[in-house]
Amino acid sequence: MAHYRDTEVPGRCHAKRLLDELQLRHHCCGRHGFKDWFGVQWVSSRYLDPNDQDVVDRIQSNVEGLYLIDGVPFSCCNPHSPRPCLQDRLSDPHAHPLFDPRQPNLNLWAQGCHGVLLGHLQGLASTLGSLLAVTFLLQTPVLLGLRYLQTALEGLGGVIDGAGETQGYLLPGGLRHRLRTAWLQGGAAHRPAPGEAPPEEAPPGEDPPEA
Repeated sequence: MAHYRDTEVPGRCHAKRLLDELQLRHHCCGRHGFKDWFGVQWVSSRYLDPNDQDVVDRIQSNVEGLYLIDGVPFSCCNPHSPRPCLQDRLSDPHAHPLFDPRQPNLNLWAQGCHGVLLGHLQGLASTLGSLLAVTFLLQTPVLLGLRYLQTALEGLGGVIDGAGETQGYLLPGGLRHRLRTAWLQGGAAHRPAPGEAPPEEAPPGEDPPEA
């Protein structure tokens, strides 16, 4: 938003177009609302008349020397509203006698673009996650079938003549045998090696007989 007015600055000249398309496409205005535009200078300096006393007063009244107005860009207006859009002097209750600025009847998009974009990205992430889950579920039976076919061909010794009989499997020895082997290997890993066993203390020797 701060670079909205920099239409002639290299690297920032597309900021105005992107923000206008964002607000028109997603029906939002500002970051959290249309009043966010009141705190940034979105009007380009080339459109300001330096001889206009109102322009000079607004610039001098700001610490950073910005031209701040209580107005919004045209992209904040709802084009489907039957009433004319109010873009400037939104904080002045006497500027528009037929409309009350304190009421949500300014024909502007009420929601901010931050929440709209966040919800849009969350929806895309949810859709992408669902597609990945469905793809994984569809690929699992295919992988299991290929594994079964591979082991069945290995049982035939690589010869396919249509007369041999074999049985494929997913895990060698079955699932129970695989789990038992993993359990025994895990127990052997925690068991100390023979070289690491602590040496046993020698029994105390008997005293020599007295003469």
